[in-house]
Amino acid sequence: MEEYYKSGKLRSIGVSNFNIKHLEDLLENSNIIPHVNQVEIHPHYPQEQLAEYCKNKGIHMQAYSSLGQEGPSSDLFNSPTVVKIAQSLNKTIPQILLKWGLQHGYSVLPKSKNSDHIKDNFKLNFTIPEEYMIELDTLHKTEAKKYAWDPDTVI
Repeated sequence: MEEYYKSGKLRSIGVSNFNIKHLEDLLENSNIIPHVNQVEIHPHYPQEQLAEYCKNKGIHMQAYSSLGQEGPSSDLFNSPTVVKIAQSLNKTIPQILLKWGLQHGYSVLPKSKNSDHIKDNFKLNFTIPEEYMIELDTLHKTEAKKYAWDPDTVI
């Protein structure tokens, strides 16, 4: 990958589901720091230490499972805090969850088969007020949940 990047055939190098240990192992054995780390990240699973590590290394965080993997039936969708904030701001729950990631500087990868939902997911031209961001940022302390597989089990 590094050779392709140096030759200009790749514009960036990304990794997926790398935790801090994975990144440290990679950095010990490579010359180029990955540009992107795609991981599960949302208010139930904010991965604060990983996010800080990546920020310090200049690695962009890209969030998947931003809505929880079960969509409307997920605990994240049904969190009273998320529902309250969405209602207060007159936004959909997915818009709140996606905007949370964007306001943290992450890129987000929402998934939907419904064209109306996809269109709504682009309507993120608003700001979640700081007091609501604090509520979302601390949500994992009372409602923590990981929805995707655990990359810590990989060597």
